[in-house]
Amino acid sequence: MSLYGNGLFNDPPPPGLPYAKQIVQLLEAKFTTALLWSIHVHPNGDLYYNDTPLVQNQQFKLSAEFIRNVKTLHGGGVKELLISIGAWGTATDFTNLDASWNSGGSANLQTLFSTLPITAVDFDYEGDYGTDAQNLIVDLTKKIAGLKVGVTYCPYTATSFWTGCLQKVYSDMNSQPVRYMNLQCYAGGAGNDPRSWVSAVKSAGAGITNPGAFIVPGYWVANGSEGNTCPAALQSTLASLAGSGIDGAFLWNSGDMFANESPNSPLCSNNSTMPDAYANAIRTGLSATTASV
Repeated sequence: MSLYGNGLFNDPPPPGLPYAKQIVQLLEAKFTTALLWSIHVHPNGDLYYNDTPLVQNQQFKLSAEFIRNVKTLHGGGVKELLISIGAWGTATDFTNLDASWNSGGSANLQTLFSTLPITAVDFDYEGDYGTDAQNLIVDLTKKIAGLKVGVTYCPYTATSFWTGCLQKVYSDMNSQPVRYMNLQCYAGGAGNDPRSWVSAVKSAGAGITNPGAFIVPGYWVANGSEGNTCPAALQSTLASLAGSGIDGAFLWNSGDMFANESPNSPLCSNNSTMPDAYANAIRTGLSATTASV
């Protein structure tokens, strides 16, 4: 049960909801995975957390408070902590990382990993889907795996591109370092059927033994504009995947969730939009999905 944290613990001061309360709410809701979104890579390999310097020249730049908040969240029950690289319109994050790998990119990542308890790197690649792009993703997957952390992919389209990446990585490494796909089922991916992605992964033959668990669908929390998924709708959507083998889901995104949380939200027919309401919806909805595919 995952949450994409857009700028988590690095909001413009003061944060809308104090960080201590954010941590308490996430831990009480029993989220198991958090992703720090979005990490951008500059041409020299410097890492930025959205627009804020994160690691430059192997020096960690964010505050001790940020480190403490992340470690408190991780130590309190969020066992998987990922960084998510990229976003819509930022495919250069990946070309920059590849080009700077030996001149700063790899070293800056290792500085980040030694500072924060990062368990995997999420690829939110949303560029073109040609052969060169596929080779780039495969190359970076292998390089990240070489740093002894996991990899996840975050697609919203181009099923064959992503399964092709899995196949090439598996062929080259004779193992599969990609742990799962965070499938966007909102915005550009709103029409995605997670079951079709399960079938595609199953057919790919890329060293994935549990295709259902490999696909983790994600939905945008209610925020009054583009986000429109209330807890009740989320539970129903996940329950409709019964028999798929899917056993996880993620929420997009922390900023919208904390900004619009309410025990009686007008966005959701005066029902709760608190983090625990979303977490309970995921748990209840997923309870129907875990039969083998």
